[in-house]
Amino acid sequence: MSATVENLSALPCLKEAEVLAGHGGLYKIVASISVLEYADVDSLQNDLFNNNEFSGGEIVISGLVNIKDNVDAQCANIRKLAQVGEVGLILYYVGIFMPTVDQRLIDLANELDFVLICMPRNRMNLRYSEVISEVMEAIFKDQNDNSYFVNEILERVSHLPRAQRNVETVLRMVSDRLHISLFLTDLSYHILNYVAWPRTLNLSLETLIGQLEAALPGETAQIRLHETEAWLHHAPLIWNDKIQMHLFLIKENAPLSTALQRHAIELVKLSVHIWNSKHSEFVMSELVQAILNDEPMNMRRLANYFRIDVASINNMWVIRPCKMSTKPGEEKHIQHQILDLTKGILKNRCRTLVIDRYDDSVIVFMDKQSMVENSAALANELENALTQNEIDATLVLCYNLETTTDVREAYLAVSRDMENARKIFCHKKQLTLHEILFAQTCNDIVVAGEEKIKSELKEIVLLAHDDERKQIDLLNTLEVFLLDANCNIARTAALMFLHKNTIKYRIRCMSERLTYPVTKMPEVNSLYRACAIKRLLEYR
Repeated sequence: MSATVENLSALPCLKEAEVLAGHGGLYKIVASISVLEYADVDSLQNDLFNNNEFSGGEIVISGLVNIKDNVDAQCANIRKLAQVGEVGLILYYVGIFMPTVDQRLIDLANELDFVLICMPRNRMNLRYSEVISEVMEAIFKDQNDNSYFVNEILERVSHLPRAQRNVETVLRMVSDRLHISLFLTDLSYHILNYVAWPRTLNLSLETLIGQLEAALPGETAQIRLHETEAWLHHAPLIWNDKIQMHLFLIKENAPLSTALQRHAIELVKLSVHIWNSKHSEFVMSELVQAILNDEPMNMRRLANYFRIDVASINNMWVIRPCKMSTKPGEEKHIQHQILDLTKGILKNRCRTLVIDRYDDSVIVFMDKQSMVENSAALANELENALTQNEIDATLVLCYNLETTTDVREAYLAVSRDMENARKIFCHKKQLTLHEILFAQTCNDIVVAGEEKIKSELKEIVLLAHDDERKQIDLLNTLEVFLLDANCNIARTAALMFLHKNTIKYRIRCMSERLTYPVTKMPEVNSLYRACAIKRLLEYR
């Protein structure tokens, strides 16, 4: 049997457990199991999710003890685990530490197809080791019985979040499956990707490169790796009857079997075709992908080729059409239009400039210091050009990104929360990264449930009026004034097609009811957030 969540749930250690939610994910393959005990969301975000490498296919054991009474934090954990490709969570000690499993947690797991398994309640004699040993035994048996792992890994990758579907993820999965280190190089033996086994192994690339080049194509050579015997297999990757890349497989203590070598090579070739079709070419789109995926080796190689100072990049623009066309070829045509307009405006205005299409967006990287004009003026120029060409698109401005990791996190945030930001700032064609992150915060509040929403909206409840029409007018004016017009009365009047005096009168009425000016800090922060949440709720 395959080691799916459903099949593993039939193991003796899990027979008394109950699948509470996420039945849509029972078909997912489990490749490993781990324990999550300290479940503080901020710590997870900073110390685990942002810094660790995830390859998906993992099921997690936890009692969520330190957040046993915090349903919001429990939901946040489920969402984060699902985002990085985990397949499910086995809950222990419900009824002892965690009083019960809240319905919100169940609903979220169902929404994400994230399997939520509850071990027998009110039982203190449950042991993690029983589940860990039986699950790992089933996984090892499945791997031994099914030595052809190509289809399994391709399927696992296909279920990962889009940002993790790439060649490096496949290399990590192969490394975990076969306990080997892998190097992928171009024709000149420049390393594109590498994964070490174990991950903590400190490989000296300079020393290894000489050994890589010495290994003849198609042969296995014996080498020394940290005073240990190891076997290095050199596999040239061939397309169109030409060698395009080189794959090196390194295994310590014993050589890798010919069959497993063949499967690994086949899988890497397929992944290059599927997820990185131009990996063997020096093209600008690869540099964009390397930056967004935070692939240092690939990034350095491509940057050197293009003579681009990647370290100087601290600004990113993301231009994304508002609606995807259903007509064949039109979506790509619109992207090309956006690309041409952007290049025309920014060319010769930045010392470092990288522009290309990526997924459904056009991505721009630039260095702030060498821009000869104000960045806001350039953004306005691009917005006007898009409007004149009847292209409905949103421009997201991400400034002061100190590292390529910051760039990647910014792009992931834009991909995740662009639609919510558009709902909140519905009159804006330019958004900032801060507004994107603000949209995520507001959406988290909406997802948290009625109690949290009610608490956040209490400020604008003060604007209640006997005349329902007047109440609606006041709320609409407040939303436009704060969210769309940057507290500018003339801009608010223009957006609402009203006279400035009408806006002034409504603002005065709101200030009287609130007992403070609507622009007073820090009170305006609560009003701003409440208006944003109200707009999100209108789309539910």
